[in-house]
Amino acid sequence: MCAKDTTDERLLAPGLCAWAVTEFGCILDHASLWLSDEQVINAIDTGLLMAQLYLFLATASLKACRPRYKVRPKLHSFVCEIVGRFSQNRLNPRFIGCSNEEDFVGKVTGIIKGKLHGATFCKRALERLLLGINLHLLPLKAR
Repeated sequence: MCAKDTTDERLLAPGLCAWAVTEFGCILDHASLWLSDEQVINAIDTGLLMAQLYLFLATASLKACRPRYKVRPKLHSFVCEIVGRFSQNRLNPRFIGCSNEEDFVGKVTGIIKGKLHGATFCKRALERLLLGINLHLLPLKAR
């Protein structure tokens, strides 16, 4: 991405931030279990660029009394755990991370939340999970 890709200067930093986080993900997605030296350098550069731009945008929006970019502990974790770790080893976090599992839990909770009583939430969630597994396995049982 370059400055000529946008006609509005206000969109340059958010666009570059979005490009950086997307590029970071693409680097990891296209890498094997062990990243090459070039992939590590590119991942660190794009990861730090995204974090710095995000903090810049968060500061600017807070000063403008429009807090659109919330700085959360996940941003600190991203910088320390992912970008900082590359200086010590070349292991691709896509192979060892738990973001997919956390995303699955979040989606399941989002589906169930608000539809079940708090006192029976856990029991009903497990019952629905068992129903889903049985529906998935039913065609295999019919063979």
